[in-house]
Amino acid sequence: MSTDSELLWSPSRSTAESSNIASFMRWLSEARGLSFSTYPELWRWSTTGLTAFWSAVWEFYGLDTVSGYDAVLPDPSMPQATWFPGARLNFAQQCFARATDARPALISVAEDGVPAETSWEQLEREVAAVAASLRGMGVGPGDRVADYLPNTSHAVVALLATAAVGAVWTVCSPDFGTPSVLARMRQAQPTVLVAADGYFYGGKEFDRRPQIAELADGLPTVRHLIAVGYLHTSSSTSSWSQRPEVVQHSWSALLANEAHLTFVDVPFDHPLWILWSSGTTGVPKGIVQGHGGI
Repeated sequence: MSTDSELLWSPSRSTAESSNIASFMRWLSEARGLSFSTYPELWRWSTTGLTAFWSAVWEFYGLDTVSGYDAVLPDPSMPQATWFPGARLNFAQQCFARATDARPALISVAEDGVPAETSWEQLEREVAAVAASLRGMGVGPGDRVADYLPNTSHAVVALLATAAVGAVWTVCSPDFGTPSVLARMRQAQPTVLVAADGYFYGGKEFDRRPQIAELADGLPTVRHLIAVGYLHTSSSTSSWSQRPEVVQHSWSALLANEAHLTFVDVPFDHPLWILWSSGTTGVPKGIVQGHGGI
């Protein structure tokens, strides 16, 4: 057990000087004439000069070239506090703003331990294809897209495509039981369900197609089901839902579409995703976070 007086770790000089905080402090000195010799000094300013601090963060990350805003925080009193009213941006667009050929966009490692790289070019192509398909399904700002996916690149593509069209993303892991998933997704009222046929764990395959059929039946707002063949890439998707009004699509077929990636500008606090509480004290509570905050 440690005491408050024990120093457990300290960065090297090179690590400290290459940190984002150090870069921000140098920028403050050069761009705004503000000098802070220690981190506690910077922290103290961040808590007492909210408008000056957050306007500096906005400019430091280049958002001043993306959008202006009416004010940083017109009314700080809770719960009606609203940040950066008048600003318009898109989370997915900012993710692609620093795309580069110097490094991959994603490195995915499955249970077999073999890393798979996704280039920025490939990620943009896949996100563009899925976003165009979502638009073709009538998905737009404020609509909800629910994912039933393991932690794979499919989830990243689905999130970015959803954000690109201004829709709201939510996800549950396929190792959740059907009642737990429905307790969350019914609140979100999604129009699209993106679901993988299963997942790997402990060297075993877990087929979740029967559970997907239950989810489609239990979510009356769903009009489109996008089937991700993760375990069985060539499996038929025609029987994943028995509801005749649900149009079923293959993820691989969606990716074959060629499209240009475009983004919907949304307000700073426009909902980006819905996270969920554990549900141990009742029905799981939705936690909504916006494009700008993230």
